[in-house]
Amino acid sequence: MIKTEFCLEVTAVPSGSAYVPDSLEPEIRATAECASFSDMMKILIVDDSTLERKLLSSLIKKNGITNDVLQAENGEVALQVLASNFQDICLIVLDWQMPVMSGIEFMQGVVKVPQVAQIPIVMVTASSSEENKKQAQDVNPNLAAYVIKPYKPEDILNAIRPHLK
Repeated sequence: MIKTEFCLEVTAVPSGSAYVPDSLEPEIRATAECASFSDMMKILIVDDSTLERKLLSSLIKKNGITNDVLQAENGEVALQVLASNFQDICLIVLDWQMPVMSGIEFMQGVVKVPQVAQIPIVMVTASSSEENKKQAQDVNPNLAAYVIKPYKPEDILNAIRPHLK
């Protein structure tokens, strides 16, 4: 297997900010300090609830999905994880309401970066309003799924399985 190393530098957007700076565009450069590309694709779970992250991770593993799972407790940390692992991530499972940086703010940044904009995002939220669903789809027209909490295990599994590599 050939290993190639990449780095994606992403600037976090302050919470509550509707403005996403142009500086969010990544710089990709080969370097020994950056994440290495491997054949095993990963799922990034972003949720401020430790319990919810554990439940989602357990649900994934118990249903025969062998992808590694990365976790982040808010959008800002998720940007850091994404920057270090963007070549290895095949799917992002994203909560909407989180401190520091919400799921919507995270998506606003991600969709502007071509190297990560194509990664499917499954939004998992307690908000069942059509207005919020439309807002999520407006921010990310390629939103893979919008799953409402509390969800049935098959709802999550049906939303994520088509996007696994």
